[in-house]
Amino acid sequence: MTLSHRIHILQGPLEFPYVKVEGSEGFSARPYIPVTFSSGKKSFRVGHTLVDTGSDLTILPLQIAHFLEIELDDSKRLTIDGAGGGRFLVQPSQKSIQYSIDRKGFRSIAWTGIVYFAEDEPIILLGHHQCLEKFDLNFQGPEKKLGVLPRFKF
Repeated sequence: MTLSHRIHILQGPLEFPYVKVEGSEGFSARPYIPVTFSSGKKSFRVGHTLVDTGSDLTILPLQIAHFLEIELDDSKRLTIDGAGGGRFLVQPSQKSIQYSIDRKGFRSIAWTGIVYFAEDEPIILLGHHQCLEKFDLNFQGPEKKLGVLPRFKF
C-alpha cells in the first residue's frame, strides 16, 4: 500500500478549519463540516454543513428528501423557531438515514439518525438529536478550527 492510499485510524479529533462566510456584519468564520447523507442507493454530499450546538435537530431543505427519495412522517410535523426570529415547518424522515463525515486520508465516520426537512427554507445544519450528541466537539475559536471525535465505534 502506498502512502497516498493509506487510511489513517482516528486516534484524536478530526479537525476541520472554520469556513469564512459573509453576513450582515461583514465576514466571519463558522464551524462547517462536510457531511454526506444517504438513503438506499442514493447519496447527497453537503460540503458545508453548519455545526449548530444551539439546535436540537438536524435540518435540511425538503428538496434533499425528494432527491434521496426519503419518506417523511407527516404526523410529526413541527413548527420551529429559528435563531433569527422566524418560524418554519419541519417534518422528520420516517426511518433513520445514514450520515457520514469524510476526510481524505481518514476512515469515514458513519452513523444513522433521523433528519428533519424544512419546507421553504434553505437551512442546512447539524443539531444534537441523533447527531452531535454522538461526538465530543472542540471549538478552537482563536485557531478557527473544529475538532470532531466520535463517541461510538465506526
